[in-house]
Amino acid sequence: MKLGLIGYPLGHSRSPEIHKYLTGEDYRLWELKPEDLDEFMKRKDFDGINVTIPYKEAVLPYLDEIEENAAKIGAVNCIVHQNGKLTGYNTDCMGFAGMVRSHGINFAGKNVAVLGTGGASKAVFEAVKDLSGIPYRISRSKDKGDMDYAELYEREGMFSYIVNTTPAGMYPHTDEVPCDLSKFLHLQGIIDIIANPLCTHWMLEAKLRGIPALGGWEMLVRQAYYADKCFGLEVRNPDAVTGCIRDLKKAQMNTVLIGMPSSGKTTLGKKLAEITGRNFIDLDERVVSDTGMEIRQIFEQYGEDAFREAETKAVTGVKDTPGNVISCGGGIIKRKRNMEYLKERGFIVWVQRDLELLEPTEDRPLSSVREDLVQLLHERKPLYEKYADAVVRNNTSVEDVIAELQKIPEV
Repeated sequence: MKLGLIGYPLGHSRSPEIHKYLTGEDYRLWELKPEDLDEFMKRKDFDGINVTIPYKEAVLPYLDEIEENAAKIGAVNCIVHQNGKLTGYNTDCMGFAGMVRSHGINFAGKNVAVLGTGGASKAVFEAVKDLSGIPYRISRSKDKGDMDYAELYEREGMFSYIVNTTPAGMYPHTDEVPCDLSKFLHLQGIIDIIANPLCTHWMLEAKLRGIPALGGWEMLVRQAYYADKCFGLEVRNPDAVTGCIRDLKKAQMNTVLIGMPSSGKTTLGKKLAEITGRNFIDLDERVVSDTGMEIRQIFEQYGEDAFREAETKAVTGVKDTPGNVISCGGGIIKRKRNMEYLKERGFIVWVQRDLELLEPTEDRPLSSVREDLVQLLHERKPLYEKYADAVVRNNTSVEDVIAELQKIPEV
């Protein structure tokens, strides 16, 4: 079958890998500029396509039939070509609803702010209604939605959930956020349907504020499963969907080790990378390589701010490359931007070591004497706790700790 995805831009789409995992079928990307859409759709040189930004509504005039649910939504993300006829479906709606149900989220009777008014927004809006929630469209322009962002902030207390369907925060514009979470005091959760990066900065902000956050990777896989059913394909085994969600997500991630100086991050990181066949990256070594200076020299000549800036540059250089084990300097958590970048496609493990086992190190200016080490631990512990996805204690042998690390599914 001739299957694929149309959209612009497609960037680092994982759709070919997802469909290959689910069904074994080859699947390609057609990155179409707006001026190319008409010729592509009229040529009909495909058996089935998925449709993403910005064409979920633009393809409607080319369809011979639209499935009832897709017609109600007013947008399609899946088109089947059979006997010269094009039929449109919307599997975004089913994928979103399936993700919400799988995580036990209950929208029933609750107000849900749906950010955005595009094709994905329409699918989510209908899914929220199907799940007995009360959706509100939020737009920069009041005439396109039920309320604008100013009114959303004014009436924040009425909303239990926020769903982002805008491109704000999507790769490569990962610094963008769709709304200011500091203005919300009563949220039960947020959902960001962006799948790249795996953790948007908006999602991390929610975590830091104690708000449950769910990303769009699982929705992407689940809608792909429903699209394959529309194409007449069968998944390879009963566990293909959950396996795809788990395995392909892990393949896109880095394991990031944080913790105090001398807690053993480098030793553990090298061993873990060796055992799992991944690349090992020491961010402190990257800083030394990038600057041509030892860390103590940077502190002495330019101060801590200059070192943190060099550290951020090093993080920026590795954050978009998955499949690494990354060991971070002890103070990486002091700059939120560093953790936002590492978290985009990283699972953060806090390597803990009892204070009496930590050793002052002369090449680390902030922890060269024990008194400083004790003070640093007191200051940094809350930040390690905030950013960590998992914790491993490193008070025994390297082999024992590696065994504990490998019990963590995401590692």
